[in-house]
Order: sequence, then C-alpha cells, then structure tokens
Amino acid sequence: MVEIRTDDLWLSALALALARGGRLVELQIGGNGRKTAVFRIAGPDLAGLEEAYACGTAEANVLDLKGQMSHLKDVLFARMRREERSACTSPRMRSRA
Repeated sequence: MVEIRTDDLWLSALALALARGGRLVELQIGGNGRKTAVFRIAGPDLAGLEEAYACGTAEANVLDLKGQMSHLKDVLFARMRREERSACTSPRMRSRA
C-alpha cells in the first residue's frame, strides 16, 4: 500500500478517485492565522500519481473525482467546525466572556 501526504485538495481527491480501496488515513489542520489542511491518503494504485498530476497526465472519471472532492470537503469542514466549537467551549475561552 502506497501513501501520499499533501496539502493539495485536488491531488487528494484524485488519489481517492483512482485508488481502488484507497482511503483518507489522516487529516491534519494547523497553522498560525491561516489554516492549512494536510491529507494523508493510502491506496494500492498511488505509485507515480504525484508525478502524473504535476505533469498533467493523470486522468480520472469526472464523477468519481467530483464525488471524492465533495467527500473531502465535507470531512474537512466538519472537522474545522468541531475544532472551532471545542475552542469556543474551552475553559480559557469561557473565562474571557
């Protein structure tokens, strides 16, 4: 099983669309001020994908790509909302009110 780690949402969606049995292994959100998301994708068919993507030769079914893009956005925004809620309910934030 090959893994890729990237902050590129399109590459992540492409990886999930092409990798049969591929999955999102980890999502990290961090950064100071502007948040950055890093996706870790694992799958059997990912060897050479980053190079093909960078060269513009990677191809995928557009419906699969769109579905994976929607899935990643849903996961990303749900996670960001959950983190924002937990930050707002932390004791440190409540003491400022």
